[in-house]
Amino acid sequence: GYVHMDIKPMNIMRFSRAKGDSTVTFWKLIDLDGAMKTGKKVAVKDIVFTPQYMAPELAEAVYNYSQEPRQPPPKSPKQQEVTPQLRLSRLMDIWSVGMCALEAIFLTPVLDPWYNEWREET
Repeated sequence: GYVHMDIKPMNIMRFSRAKGDSTVTFWKLIDLDGAMKTGKKVAVKDIVFTPQYMAPELAEAVYNYSQEPRQPPPKSPKQQEVTPQLRLSRLMDIWSVGMCALEAIFLTPVLDPWYNEWREET
């Protein structure tokens, strides 16, 4: 399967369609350009996400990546830049869905204060 990696309220759309005498409402997940194959190892810098909805393992990988000293670009084509890798799991999307549900209840991104504090530190 695939992992969306950027589930957030803005990427969940409601559509309605007339069916006979009633209206049928259904939901679609949009913005699939950042979706990646489940189980694949991906460089952290290549992952598209919204910080307030990212899973803890992704947050940890992003934090560690932001703390690493930057390496100069490779001198030869045979050398490759070493970047942290993260194995993608469908559970990352489950976390994001949970964050969306909490936002629907509390009417604000639940982890926003912690994210803003972390952003100021880095």
